[in-house]
Formats: sequence, C-alpha cells, structure tokens
Amino acid sequence: MTVEDPFVLVVDDTPANLRLLSGVLSDRQYRVKAVPSGRLALKIAESEIPDLILLDINMPELDGYQVCERLKQNRLTRDIPVIFISAMDGVIDKVKAFSAGGVDYISKPIQVEEVMARLETHLAISRLQRELENANVHLEEQVAQRTEALSNQIELFKRFVPENFTAAARDEVHPGAATEQLFTVLSCDIRNFTNFSESVNAVECFRFLNSFFEVAEPVIREHEGFVYQYIGDEIVALFPMVS
Repeated sequence: MTVEDPFVLVVDDTPANLRLLSGVLSDRQYRVKAVPSGRLALKIAESEIPDLILLDINMPELDGYQVCERLKQNRLTRDIPVIFISAMDGVIDKVKAFSAGGVDYISKPIQVEEVMARLETHLAISRLQRELENANVHLEEQVAQRTEALSNQIELFKRFVPENFTAAARDEVHPGAATEQLFTVLSCDIRNFTNFSESVNAVECFRFLNSFFEVAEPVIREHEGFVYQYIGDEIVALFPMVS
C-alpha cells in the first residue's frame, strides 16, 4: 500500500465486523483504520481525513446517525462520503441514514462484493467531484486574472481617450459592424528640439518634455480631443469632427 491508496475508516462496535472489513479492504490495497466507537471515529476523521467512512448505526454513546450528523457539521469532514452498514434494515432506518448525510446504506449480514462495489462507486464519484471543484477553482482564477488584466487595459486606455468617445464607440461595436468617422489631426512638436536636446543632459531634457506634455494634453482634452501618439517631442492628437 502507498499514501496514494484510498484511506477508509471503518466504525463498528463489533470486533468481528471490524476484522472482516479491515481484512477485505487491506487485501485490496486500501489503507484502513478500524475503530469501535463514534467518538474515536470523529477524532480520527478530523485529523486524518479519510476518503470514505463505513459506519455502523447501533453503537453506544454516539450512534451512527449522530456521528454522521457531526461529520456533516464540521467544515473539515463534511465532504467525506459515509456509507451506513447496519442490521437495521427498515425503511425508516434508511430514511434517517440518508437524512443524516449518508450516501448509501448496506444491510447486514454483509456481502463482501456488494460492499466493495458500492464503496468503489462512491470513491469514484467523490474523486470526480474533487476534480470538478479543482477545475472550477482554476477556471475562476483564470477569469479573475483576465478580468483584472482587461480592467487595467481599460483604465490605461481611458487615460488617453475621452470617456464620451469610448462610450459612443462601445455602443456601436457588434459583430460585423463597421463605421466611418472624420477626425481633425493635430501634429505638434517643439521647434529646434534636436539642437536643444543636444545642449542639455538627459534629466533636463525629460523634465522639459514632461512640462510640455503636462501643458499640451489638458488643452487637447479640453477641446474634446485625445492624444493618439507620442513620438519623441511630437504629439499627434485626434479631434472627432462634429457634423
């Protein structure tokens, strides 16, 4: 057996039943822990988290219904599949077992092949549920990352394109749509910038450019335009033409 083998917790106050189930499961390469009481089962389930629990009903102190209910109330153990195994085979007993949170019910005397078939079925279902949950978590993380990236792009875009222009464009965009719009183009640069840039150091040059852009851009926005491109000392701005 290895750590990867499924771990099954068997709970029954009858030693003969514990020996039988433990032996069958061990022979089939399951990791098994057998306990004779509900209280001990709850402690082990919380500390070691079995893949499945085989649970007797008629036990002293805590019966199987109470054990299952406590398992389902605990965040750490609520997802563990519980299969009841009991000599109590009335309809009311089975309804109480499912109401307590059990996934299946096997009547005693047990048939080994029936126990193994049901156990393997519920282990497979539990494994698929975990894989689906993990896939959903991964998908949610991807969606969150892409949403954040898109939001950052939109915020960056808004720094250069007026909101009233982007809102109008967004309303018109749909599959197959194409629109034509006229713009006035402003191309503005600094006279003799090359000579100036060669006469000062890099820090002074950048400070001068920033002071120029800090004056020019608000004026462009004030007249409902937006900066299309920065090319060195040049600003290229677009102004939608109003018909």
